[in-house]
Amino acid sequence: MSLPSRITIELPLLTELAGQGGSSTPDIMYQRLGKHFHLTADDLEITTNDGKEPVFFNTVRQARRTLVEKKEIDNSIHGLWRLTTKGYNRIGQTL
Repeated sequence: MSLPSRITIELPLLTELAGQGGSSTPDIMYQRLGKHFHLTADDLEITTNDGKEPVFFNTVRQARRTLVEKKEIDNSIHGLWRLTTKGYNRIGQTL
């Protein structure tokens, strides 16, 4: 299986955050998104070229960073990913 791209992760990330009540920690989101994309343990063990971290985690963080730039995720609290009103609107939900 090929790993999902940053763009492919954006909407599921917003949806999974909404499913967690609008906020969550990175570790929980990695798990939920891994399940969402039906990733295997082998998929999750693919590391970056330097071997320091899983490619999937890196790609999820890139998607999150893009969503922060779009003001769909709030990053004002370290270690907590939180949906903004704009993020809820993108997935068709309200606060």
